[in-house]
Amino acid sequence: MAYWMEEPPERDAKLVEKTLKRGKAGITQLQVIVEIACASSPNHLIAVRQAYCSLFDCSLVEAITSKVSSSLQKAIMSSGSHDLGSLLRVVILCIDAPEKHFAEVIRASLSGHRTDVHSLARAILARVEIDMMKIKEEYFNMNKVSLDDAVVRKTSGGYKDFLMTLIGARI
Repeated sequence: MAYWMEEPPERDAKLVEKTLKRGKAGITQLQVIVEIACASSPNHLIAVRQAYCSLFDCSLVEAITSKVSSSLQKAIMSSGSHDLGSLLRVVILCIDAPEKHFAEVIRASLSGHRTDVHSLARAILARVEIDMMKIKEEYFNMNKVSLDDAVVRKTSGGYKDFLMTLIGARI
């Protein structure tokens, strides 16, 4: 295929599709997807997602989810390093379902005796204008308690009010 003759978004969309169609999931698949997802400007990534949808009548996220997830997970688990495997799982989750990743970060930051205020604030601030409603929904699905209630129970004072305002809760 003459990729150099394609517009960059169409080229990247076709590269992802070709990678996903190879059938054998592995680190090479992840590398192509991560390069496109992480090394692109936000505008380019949006254009790639639109091109993918137009060319293949499927969202890029759906394609990645359906074709990459059980076998790639096995390849990651066999990568040897626990830290590397954990990092790669985060990469996949952030590409596949960022709301699940951030709901888990928030859950972990609120668990235990002490709240990890840095992780909690980072996760909320990073996603407040992007997908906070999805994160709140996913948090409830994972924990059977609303994010609003969890924040109220584990924080206090002005910090609690600040976080509650960010997540769109009633104070």
